[in-house]
Amino acid sequence: MFEALRRSRIQILLGVNDANIEQLAQSYTAANDWVEKNIRSYWHDVHFRYIDVGNEAIPSSYASFVLQAIENLHSALSYGELWQRIKVTAIISPSVFDECFPPSAEFF
Repeated sequence: MFEALRRSRIQILLGVNDANIEQLAQSYTAANDWVEKNIRSYWHDVHFRYIDVGNEAIPSSYASFVLQAIENLHSALSYGELWQRIKVTAIISPSVFDECFPPSAEFF
């Protein structure tokens, strides 16, 4: 898939599969290997903008691992200063919020 995106101007949000979150949270080495395989091999020609940890992993059985996975991936991106180009984030289900409308009624 990344081969097709080489030299395009399309900005990419690359997702981490929910099943990988726990492993990435528990091991910096696993996070570094993930970045090596999925980002470093292509970053010169593919415009990665974000890494998303999970698909609405909060709330789920993976929720307790999301923050550490984000931190490990961010640390792995620090080598070679990729952290300046690629942000690590998570998509959170709106169901975790009490009120969704109007937005000003929400609190964190």
